[in-house]
Amino acid sequence: MKTLPAALSAAVLSASAAFAYDTPEATVAAVRDAVAAGRVPSLSQLLPSSYQADLTGLAREFAGRMDPDLWNAGRLLVKSVGETFAPKAALLADLAAESGDEPLDPADKARLAASFGSFLQGLSSFATSDATTLDALKSGSFASLETAIVSLVPAGSLDSALSLAPVDADSSSELLKDLVVNGRSALPNGDVALTMGDGETLTLRKVDNSWVPTELADRWSEFVGQARSAISSIDFSSVEGQQAKMQALMFLPALQGMVQQLGTATTADELKNKATMMFGGLLGSMGGGFPGL
Repeated sequence: MKTLPAALSAAVLSASAAFAYDTPEATVAAVRDAVAAGRVPSLSQLLPSSYQADLTGLAREFAGRMDPDLWNAGRLLVKSVGETFAPKAALLADLAAESGDEPLDPADKARLAASFGSFLQGLSSFATSDATTLDALKSGSFASLETAIVSLVPAGSLDSALSLAPVDADSSSELLKDLVVNGRSALPNGDVALTMGDGETLTLRKVDNSWVPTELADRWSEFVGQARSAISSIDFSSVEGQQAKMQALMFLPALQGMVQQLGTATTADELKNKATMMFGGLLGSMGGGFPGL
């Protein structure tokens, strides 16, 4: 079984996908430098050019099929969630601590609150970013899409998240130790297997001029195909699509009102009780389902 730092190592490498460096070792080193600095790598400089083109195409296809009124209402709700709950990050940390198997000491709870706060600030930035308008998505490149993606992870939030687990160790330091290459072997198909600091093997493949995890390379076409199929099913021009849109436009303001009411809570218990009562009543009024589904 992989340790948590090992799993985080794989997640960071998969999320950042690849760095356009000459060797797999340089790719890992670049990821390590980004983690050490507590930032998200510049994906527009690092992803294989063909992957960037695929993602640009998907964003444009999605924007072309999405209804503007519904998209703007969704952005407004996300903005409200971020702005309302970011100041309540400490209360959210209290609730999360209560639901855990083991109690958190004050320092760990403070780190948890910092992580929640950073994430919620990122939500607000994402929702208000010029890069997330439909017009920007329709005409933009992956570089502009990246602006929106990076806004979800404000400076320092990556470091806050990595500090959360395990609570008895500095996860960021552990991850940095794991992102050290202790050995390499070239495979017959041209892939390169690296032995990492945690003893796990990471296999990379060269795509365009970048090195990517082989699992990502193997499944990239499948991912793009599935995403394109899902986007093609979006249709607000039909009678059913128009009905779903109207239901959603009535439902989203109700959710925003609930968010604002939850934002008045001053203690974790009050927040929990308000949420239980509101969502219970909402589900009851919908018969346990969501509008349009």
